[in-house]
Amino acid sequence: MKPQADGADGHARPPWHPPDPLAGAQGDTQARSDMRKRHRRIATILLLLLEAAGLIATVVVLGQSVDWTLEEQRSEPSVLATDWVFLAGTGVPVAILAVLAAVALTLRFSPGWTLAMLAQGLLLFNCLVTYFGQRLDVVYPLMVVGILLVLYLNSYAVRTALQPQQPAPEPRDGA
Repeated sequence: MKPQADGADGHARPPWHPPDPLAGAQGDTQARSDMRKRHRRIATILLLLLEAAGLIATVVVLGQSVDWTLEEQRSEPSVLATDWVFLAGTGVPVAILAVLAAVALTLRFSPGWTLAMLAQGLLLFNCLVTYFGQRLDVVYPLMVVGILLVLYLNSYAVRTALQPQQPAPEPRDGA
């Protein structure tokens, strides 16, 4: 038996192998689209986890710069200690929400995108309060990260990649 050309890519296939259902222009386009969606979903999950790690690291580094033994002796806390309390009280919940959004996107739950946008909104709100209140220098990179993630999450390609997959309609028997 002579191998037959598949037709889609010109590669020869043995006659006992059925044609590839994803072969051809439509199947190849669908496979590429699915691969791009998967890459965008993974990139979004990694960005959310990186943001959460950055928030936690910021809280830890700022907390280490406070002299807690001196703070215990004072009658009123220092500005740095109150800044740390505010940042820890608002930053840690945002980091937890970002991790929850990443888990939801990993498990393909439909509220994953909404949780990610909620985390960004809370982060930017906290940055604005910090900017007009305590004037911490750490607020500028956090604002940039929040703005860039909002723009990224609202792009058409990412929104379509993060939408839950609609189940394929079941074929009818004609009865």
